[in-house]
Amino acid sequence: MPENEARTIFKNILDAIQILHHHNIVHRDIKDENVLINYETKEIQLIDFGSSTFYEQDKKLSNFVGSYVFAAPEIIQGLTYEGPPQDIWSLGILLYTMIYKNTPFNDYYEILRGKMKFPSGISKECQELILWMTNRDISKRPTIDDVLSHPWINENSFN
Repeated sequence: MPENEARTIFKNILDAIQILHHHNIVHRDIKDENVLINYETKEIQLIDFGSSTFYEQDKKLSNFVGSYVFAAPEIIQGLTYEGPPQDIWSLGILLYTMIYKNTPFNDYYEILRGKMKFPSGISKECQELILWMTNRDISKRPTIDDVLSHPWINENSFN
């Protein structure tokens, strides 16, 4: 999908996740198959809330839910995790997938190694956003509000 189109659709996905996170809900299964897109209006519907849960600040989750190719390293390792950073990681994988039509990692080992390759045709700003959202250090992963404030998200899509 062209980057400008991906930006518009991804912003709508972020808006939906922001509402969830502001109500202490994590989706935990963000992936391309769980986003319905109206390509005429660019409106989205986030579906499959079977893995979603309420979360409390400073309370860790422990069960693995979702799809492993969209799962953060801490989940793959079987560690306890905070909900929102997992959603942010999955959003980074989703954005990559929207643009390249393929996930950056194909198995557990690639996720744990964390070496993401960017084929040509994507802006540096978009690459930086994806890398920020998929930071292996959870404390350096952005919040949903941080992502929505990123320059790539707010760039004029007519450029």
